[in-house]
Amino acid sequence: MYWVWNHSQSKGAGRHVMLACANWITSDDCTVRASTADLVRFSNAARSSVIKAVDTLLKSGELQQLEEARGTRPALYRLPGAVGYVRPEGGSRGTKTGPLAAAQRSGNETASARQGSENETPESSARGPEIGPQGSENETPSGPETGPHNQYQGNHVEEEASSAAPAREISSEDKREFGSFWALYPKSKDYGKTLEQWTAAVAAGADPKQITAAAVAYAREKAGEEWRYIKFSANWLKARGYEDKYAPEPNGKPQLRAVGAPTAPREMTEEEKARALQFG
Repeated sequence: MYWVWNHSQSKGAGRHVMLACANWITSDDCTVRASTADLVRFSNAARSSVIKAVDTLLKSGELQQLEEARGTRPALYRLPGAVGYVRPEGGSRGTKTGPLAAAQRSGNETASARQGSENETPESSARGPEIGPQGSENETPSGPETGPHNQYQGNHVEEEASSAAPAREISSEDKREFGSFWALYPKSKDYGKTLEQWTAAVAAGADPKQITAAAVAYAREKAGEEWRYIKFSANWLKARGYEDKYAPEPNGKPQLRAVGAPTAPREMTEEEKARALQFG
């Protein structure tokens, strides 16, 4: 996490995603498994913002995806810049006026003389405007511009974040709902891949009944179109088609109008009776 605060170029939701991944790292290779739902909970950002931030981090190279998510197993990521990184010891840093190395400097030296001296410690000489702040650890980015820095300083907060809620388990009722989806989707194909994508969607928080309802709406919308223009079930799920907006279902009932009670027959006049007898 120290590397993220001082060397990562990420901002906004991307910074929170990097902090979440760094917080959950437990091995020296800096790999971590994290689902989109976990990152949304940690960053408190919108799902679309988190997905966009992950894509940006992957393009920048600060985050690498080693494995895609499969079923209930989250994707595997790595922070390549943090591999082998060793956090500098607290004694190698100074106060806000500049880094002082008491063991190598004279006691009469001022902070300004320390910064201009040739006897810089290796750690302080490695820092510059391109890789991080030149001052002490108290000058690391904090406050509203870079994110809630204090939120991640306490060990108890880190432990809370690392114990994120597991992915949603698939119940027997959910499995029956998948059977309904498979039967109602207009182009169900490749049962295994479809089940895999459906399970991943439900584990990430999608409502199984909503998926089925969206499949029915999609089938209604595609009615009459050529078969080749209808997506296969697995591809539709992977593209999160269940989140799209479809036309509402038509009522389907005939428009009824009120009809008054029939009027009683009236008696014919004498003229009408005579005319009727002529044609009788």
